Amino acid sequence: MKPTPLAAPPHRPVGLGLRAPHRAEVFRDKPAVDFFEIHPENYVLDRVALRDIEQLRADYPLSLHGVGLSLGSADGLDKDHLAQLRALANKLAPVLVSDHLSWSVSDSIYLNDLLPLPYTKESLEIVARNIETAQETLQRQILIENPSAYLQFEDNNLSEPEFLRALVARTGCGLLLDVNNVFVSANNLGFDAGAYLDAFPFDAVQEIHLSGHHRAEIDGAIVLIDDHGSKVTASVWKLYADVMRRLRAVATLIEWDSNIPDFRTLLMERDRARAVATDVDKPPSRTTLHQLQKKMTDALIGYDEPTSALPIAGHFSIYRNNVRHSLTEALKTVFPAVSALVGEAFFAQCAHRFIEINPPRAPYVAGYGADFPEFLSALQACASVPYIADVARLEWAASRSALRSREASLSPEQLSARAHDNAEQLCFTAQPDVSYLASSFPIDLIWTFARESGEGAAPELNDAAFLEITRDTDGVALRRLEKAEFEFRRRLARGADLALAARAALTEDPLFDLPVALRSALRDGIFADCHVGPSTFEESPSCPC
Repeated sequence: MKPTPLAAPPHRPVGLGLRAPHRAEVFRDKPAVDFFEIHPENYVLDRVALRDIEQLRADYPLSLHGVGLSLGSADGLDKDHLAQLRALANKLAPVLVSDHLSWSVSDSIYLNDLLPLPYTKESLEIVARNIETAQETLQRQILIENPSAYLQFEDNNLSEPEFLRALVARTGCGLLLDVNNVFVSANNLGFDAGAYLDAFPFDAVQEIHLSGHHRAEIDGAIVLIDDHGSKVTASVWKLYADVMRRLRAVATLIEWDSNIPDFRTLLMERDRARAVATDVDKPPSRTTLHQLQKKMTDALIGYDEPTSALPIAGHFSIYRNNVRHSLTEALKTVFPAVSALVGEAFFAQCAHRFIEINPPRAPYVAGYGADFPEFLSALQACASVPYIADVARLEWAASRSALRSREASLSPEQLSARAHDNAEQLCFTAQPDVSYLASSFPIDLIWTFARESGEGAAPELNDAAFLEITRDTDGVALRRLEKAEFEFRRRLARGADLALAARAALTEDPLFDLPVALRSALRDGIFADCHVGPSTFEESPSCPC
């Protein structure tokens, strides 16, 4: 039988290791897999299973990946085993035959493991001779896989890439690059995986292997164990992408030999390998600085945004934590009473979500948080604290008052000089620090209670508050007003003429006394100037002014 070459699908070929738990499903469903790999040692004695594999061979290309040649054995190769392998290869006509750069036989004792070799000239001579024997017997080229390593020999005088390059030159063999083994060995032996790949003879590579590994603590150190018992890790996928950039038209094989999952999981790993290879094959696209900064901004602000797509290496989390922590602290500085009332942990959660939705749009953190009260008002988690949004509105208004300077106040004499016969059309300019806020809750008392660390009796919640917020020598002052006077002052501060403001106050209180209210406002110094109309008042109840 002649080998069936791997087809040239629209993607680079990706095969799966066929293991006993999946054979029945594969025979029944015939999944769309580019090729299957088997360990020949499993079918030398099991003739029943071999008949199944012969049937499978009619539908799929096969590769043989041996673990028993012991190519590094100083005793030479087992001729009986080599003959069995030749018979199997002739029967199945695999597209690839491979084994490992290792040894497992000494003095006819089989040790059932892939043991490491010293990389010396003596080892090179022995391995090259054994490869030549194997290739002559099989009448075909074989591929040699780089091993996973947990030790190295003190008398090594060649690096592993140098050793493999010399084998290729001496024997004409090909190479199977196991990317997981590179990562595992680099971690365990302390070398740089990228530098290893830079030195690797890629022109001889004809197949790639991918598999999982697990971490173990041995003798006080973290060691990576090449157990083929889990999904490929993110670090190995990244290394695989680097390998794919260096190769073209090379097949990849997903290995999974322990803790074997359902077949669907292997297909998902297959799809991931295809996706990585496809991304590598795409023409390089230049990311503009604007695009890069937009991606970084999304990852810095968004708590669920991944960073894997960013072309970065290092500790991105430091920048992310700096941005989020500084903005959370900025909000806490403006809304300390809110934080005290709901608790720091809940406040931090609210702040984090607010930052995602409403990131700052100016470089002044003292001006950040204008939309925080409305955010809290719409937040379902705050429904049990119905006054919290109004407390936040009060704190925002107070923080604005604290930042605004006060001008000279309008005097009664100045008012009289400008009123003349047009008193009803007089409009007033409020001091920059003055604003007004109404609430159905006693938010001034709640605010004071929270600022005093909750000392004393908590205020009752059945008392509405109509507040004038101003700046004084001690910071921010809150002045409670009757509703009629509140509406009178609020409208004047928002550009209403005297007649319009007075009508609104009389609606609230028919006994409202305009001259008394005007003298009171002048005494409190809430106006900086006045002029004859027109009125510019527009109602906006949700906005404190």
